[in-house]
Amino acid sequence: MVTDLIVKNYLRLRSALYLAESLPVINLQKWMSDSFRSYKVSAQELKVLEREIEKLFSEDAKNFSSGVYPLELLKPESVVKHTKRFAGILTDNIFVTLRKRGKQNKKFSKVASRDLMAVPEYYRRNFHFQTDGYLSKDSAEMYDHQVEILFKGTSHSMRRMIVPVLKKHVVNEDLQIVELASGTGNATRPLAASFQRSTIT
Repeated sequence: MVTDLIVKNYLRLRSALYLAESLPVINLQKWMSDSFRSYKVSAQELKVLEREIEKLFSEDAKNFSSGVYPLELLKPESVVKHTKRFAGILTDNIFVTLRKRGKQNKKFSKVASRDLMAVPEYYRRNFHFQTDGYLSKDSAEMYDHQVEILFKGTSHSMRRMIVPVLKKHVVNEDLQIVELASGTGNATRPLAASFQRSTIT
């Protein structure tokens, strides 16, 4: 019960952080983009969203306290690394807007350009006009952070929900997992920690 409460409060604080980070991102997009469209959320929709997030966090906390997955998955990253990457997201938003205006979706850094010929034509573009189009380590980390901002710090909890489902239906823990377009690998991290005899490619 104590673990449940501690974990749940940690998840709430984490969610509040990403909610706070979404505000300057939205304001910057409004300021930079002529085509920015905002969606007005009703009080009823907000209540539903809050209720669903609370439900998710309760289930996630319960899974931690009952040992479905280890507490090590909650270890926060370095504050310096997090802050530096968030500053990079704000800066990149400016370049994203400029690329959108110029309809430039084929510009890559030297690092990403080295791997361009190794991927299908479909991937040789800046998805969402983001720098390097997810083809570099920095781009993948930035995208992962942006996903957390978009989902208000709930995406890690949502990804972990696959673990209890697998544990219910998989008897043998020697899983052979292949992850395609893995990015930072955050989707399979809970699987690696929960099924320690598994092989992930």
